[in-house]
Amino acid sequence: MKSGYDQFFQNARKVAEQQGPRIAIKKKVARNLALDMSSEDVEEQLRRRLKMTAPKRKRKATIPWKIVSVSFLGFLAAIWGFQNHEEVESLLRRVEFQMTGEAMAQAPAAPNAPAAPASAASAPTVEKTESVSTLSEQDVNHLKKLNERKKELDAREEELNRVENELQVQRVELEKRLKELEEMRSKISGILED
Repeated sequence: MKSGYDQFFQNARKVAEQQGPRIAIKKKVARNLALDMSSEDVEEQLRRRLKMTAPKRKRKATIPWKIVSVSFLGFLAAIWGFQNHEEVESLLRRVEFQMTGEAMAQAPAAPNAPAAPASAASAPTVEKTESVSTLSEQDVNHLKKLNERKKELDAREEELNRVENELQVQRVELEKRLKELEEMRSKISGILED
């Protein structure tokens, strides 16, 4: 089976043979212009031109900086986790997660425990009067646990604030480096274009 190009050129040859004088005039004009080309050469040039396409521009590969920065922060968090694995394990032992999305602390609060202000939690006072009953041993233990839990949460909050500050410093440093790399990249591309 012949391609469409081959059929086109065969038909063009038949028409050229039938119209002989016109082609002779065209050949004379072509010779006068120093373009003496045979019909096979013309066919070959037409085939080449039809096959040619505009060169595709290559897109510059861009770096997905958002993904890189999130990955970098994840990497930093993993390093921190490895360095402080005991602390992470103690946190995970204290909290129990369930499939229903609930999270429960290890020491549940007593169901009928009275709500005590922070000053009472730090130093429970027992007054013996007729209107105020004495605190039971269970209530005192509960208040001590609450006080310990508050101290742990405060320490955890301070640690998180410290880590957040470190991450902010590292983020600023990373952005500075990215800017330097971008400037270096533009200089290199300018040198390559020259």
